Amino acid sequence: MMDLLILAAGLAIPFGDPVSTDIEPAEPGRYEAAFEFVESDAGYRLNALLMDVATETHQSSKLADCATIDIEAFSEGLFGTPVRCNDAVYEFDLQGSSIVVENSATGRTQVIRTLAAGPVVINGVRLLIE
Repeated sequence: MMDLLILAAGLAIPFGDPVSTDIEPAEPGRYEAAFEFVESDAGYRLNALLMDVATETHQSSKLADCATIDIEAFSEGLFGTPVRCNDAVYEFDLQGSSIVVENSATGRTQVIRTLAAGPVVINGVRLLIE
């Protein structure tokens, strides 16, 4: 009886439509994030720049007015080099599905852009947004 069951399992014919494996994976969204210092009468204005590589569009978000600035040359964050403005360190991060800039002095974050679910590459780092 057991031999008959094993033989029947080996002869089983799958039913249904064959599964296609020719589906191309979605091209990940590509973004480049950077900080920009713009001279002003009071010193500098710190902006967050975000470029969508696919559409070649960019957006600029004002973060702070700075009397003193410094690039954290010996520090490296996940998405690039942090910058210092008036003794506060600003750094790009990802919270949930949003690209944000964190301010170390206040602990607050500023949302730069909220991303759609799927694969993305931010400054060369591959991520999956859920």
